[in-house]
Amino acid sequence: MRITVRRVLEILASHRDRDEVFRDYPFLEEEDLRQALRYAAASIDEELVRLEPFAHQRGMTCVTLDHDFHTHLALSLAGSPSVVLK
Repeated sequence: MRITVRRVLEILASHRDRDEVFRDYPFLEEEDLRQALRYAAASIDEELVRLEPFAHQRGMTCVTLDHDFHTHLALSLAGSPSVVLK
């Protein structure tokens, strides 16, 4: 079956883990996911992407380990979703 790299990336982004991906899309294989990610990484070529708006839209909080480690720890202990930026 043919599927675009974009669609594979959307599938990866919308599922919690790969087991869920393979359950919902049994025609996909691990190598399909790896190749889509490799292609996407090569296409970006060091482009900077702001994660804060992305995370905020999904109800997440962005913290950096160097400045906000205690905030991240508190959010994690409270069960709040967060994105850690190094």
